[in-house]
Amino acid sequence: MVLPEHMPAIERLFMLYDEWERAARAIRRKRMVKGSQGQPVQNPLIKYMDSCSKEIRALEDRFGLTPGAMQKMGGMTELGKSLDDMNRELDVDDDQDPRLKAVK
Repeated sequence: MVLPEHMPAIERLFMLYDEWERAARAIRRKRMVKGSQGQPVQNPLIKYMDSCSKEIRALEDRFGLTPGAMQKMGGMTELGKSLDDMNRELDVDDDQDPRLKAVK
């Protein structure tokens, strides 16, 4: 659930995705640029991308957008069941398992 107070951080995340993509396109066009003395140097946007990546990872973790972050937030599966819920279902007595009645 997204609450109104989450919106500034979510907007920042998507702005960072956009900034990262724009920087990546610029770097693909020109990986090396002229330095202050005219020498070839690595495009400074590479450092900017690294900075954006760190912020992106932090926000993705905060909102549970990676598998590891999702697990830390309660282990929710894509079906909405927690891993504990799924394990409890596996612990059902064999006599109560409806699949066994179909086999008998």
